[in-house]
Amino acid sequence: MAKGNAPIPPSPLSLVLNESLSNNEGHRAGDYVGNAFQLQERAFLDGLKLKNLYNKYKKKGKELRCVLEGTKATSTPWTDYAAMETWGWQLKQDERPGDYSHVQKQCTGVDLGDLSAGTSITWAHSKTTEQTTNGKQVTYHATNAEYTNVFFPAAGVILANVNYGPSYTTSHGQGAQNPWPKDAPLPKIKQWSDIVALTWLHLTTTDGSHQSPTNLRWLFRRIIRNDDTQNVIGYVCKQKKVGQARPKGATGPPWQAPVWPGLIVRPEEGADEGGFFNALLATPNANGVVWLLAQHREQMGWKTVKSIRVWSDLPSSVVYSPSMLLEIGDVEGEGSSGGSKERGGGGGGGGADS
Repeated sequence: MAKGNAPIPPSPLSLVLNESLSNNEGHRAGDYVGNAFQLQERAFLDGLKLKNLYNKYKKKGKELRCVLEGTKATSTPWTDYAAMETWGWQLKQDERPGDYSHVQKQCTGVDLGDLSAGTSITWAHSKTTEQTTNGKQVTYHATNAEYTNVFFPAAGVILANVNYGPSYTTSHGQGAQNPWPKDAPLPKIKQWSDIVALTWLHLTTTDGSHQSPTNLRWLFRRIIRNDDTQNVIGYVCKQKKVGQARPKGATGPPWQAPVWPGLIVRPEEGADEGGFFNALLATPNANGVVWLLAQHREQMGWKTVKSIRVWSDLPSSVVYSPSMLLEIGDVEGEGSSGGSKERGGGGGGGGADS
């Protein structure tokens, strides 16, 4: 045989399999090695996908930081509380005060104030309305969206409990029209940030309230089910070496948040920490807070997000539902005065509606 056509020698692994195992056993061992390689490859690709997701939200969070700092902020057109009903939103308010003192007790080391008598309010988009748009009558079908939040004006706390906006309900077959017509418009007032801001301002300026709308200090996002938010929380926690791997048989991302006191990230702590903060701030369950603060400065003062804490309430539960606590504070040098240094730019968008 010519030297150039010499046979390729078998790999050491195939020699071991061929010499020490029967044919069937060799095939089984080869299958095992193949499966192990596939699992490693899948884990690598999953990790790469997760890192790309994190980087996407980190970049978006950097832009949202500019919104909070005033370089892209614009005021909202929605300042009239009655506009919500005009656009088909129906108010449901619990007659009994919402007692969340158990949350207050759980969150040791944080000054939340008294959470024993909150005002639990649900805004449901359950009414179809007719509106005049550009001189034409337009039908806005009920989307069956619901925003359920609990307000504690005296304590300066908002608990965002269960929130599914019009974009979510109509894209998941939950609107009054199913399937939702391709050209059917959504109500003009639809963002969680506007609904919550108008409710907060109403509660702090009417009904005999003596609370200031500038008193907002904490905002909870509870029972988080959004996949992207859960995955970003898991990625950040794993990078910080806190939390745990997903329990066997449980739902959620491969890595999950620790129990209280959880993990706190702040915007000013180094490049990595700042990146972690930006990514969490941009998640679907947190970015609405940016618009809540940035677009309502005239009434609520110039606020920013000072820290974000994430944790798992029930780490042994089969259904993983982490929580997030955003610390709200005044922008340094601005106190609680309204307005901003700069109103130009193209912010204008709304917060997350889920």
